[in-house]
Amino acid sequence: MIVDQELFMRKVHPRYFSNQKSYRSFTRQLNLWGFQRVPIGPDQGAYYHQLFLRGMPNLVKKMKVVKFKNGNRTKKKSNDVPDFYALSKFRPLPEIIPDSSPLPYPNLKFF
Repeated sequence: MIVDQELFMRKVHPRYFSNQKSYRSFTRQLNLWGFQRVPIGPDQGAYYHQLFLRGMPNLVKKMKVVKFKNGNRTKKKSNDVPDFYALSKFRPLPEIIPDSSPLPYPNLKFF
């Protein structure tokens, strides 16, 4: 979840998403790649994708741009949102060790 859009646009966006100029363009790209917005719960407003999971980088290779028919797409029901907290009990995430770098993977580019 991006809490401070201005800070994100100033620090993170230029480093990883240099081909987009606005936050709206960034969120449009999230939607085109099939990211869903969490509609309810403690992570409400955050985006998720079933193939974009920490500790599982091989899944990203399976992501594809979502194609729309007649400009429409199907909406997910709120009960279709995965329970990330239950998932982390079943399959714990790897430990993240902080380093001196403000952002991980400084040379990584998206889109």
